[in-house]
Amino acid sequence: MTEPAVSRPPRPAEAGFTLLEVLVALAILALSLAAVYETLSGGLRNEAVSRRYLAATILAEGRLAGVGAERPVQTGHWTGETPDGFRWTIDIGPPSGSRAAPMILQLPRLLEVEVRVQWDQGDRTRMVRLSSLRIGDPP
Repeated sequence: MTEPAVSRPPRPAEAGFTLLEVLVALAILALSLAAVYETLSGGLRNEAVSRRYLAATILAEGRLAGVGAERPVQTGHWTGETPDGFRWTIDIGPPSGSRAAPMILQLPRLLEVEVRVQWDQGDRTRMVRLSSLRIGDPP
């Protein structure tokens, strides 16, 4: 006894992907990868900007702490530049009326110390500004 031959049904023509479907899938993949790349590069740019702001803030805090220790608390203007491109300015003078209460303005020798640190990053100039009130050194 021989078994009858089993015939398979013919494969339909739509069994695989068409070229158009493959191209559409590749286009979607390319757009997704471009979006991921843009997100990652934006994050890296923001990290670099944050790192410079942190360095500028540390420099400004150091210059502010130096007033009274390294530099007298007397009216004046000082500037300087660091090797890594930060430009700093220290201004010491009477407190501005809009920022201090009238009673504070009457105190003798009270001075406002303002430290600004600027740097160029790309096509922009960025700045950190710190200020404090200090009792001035006797004349």
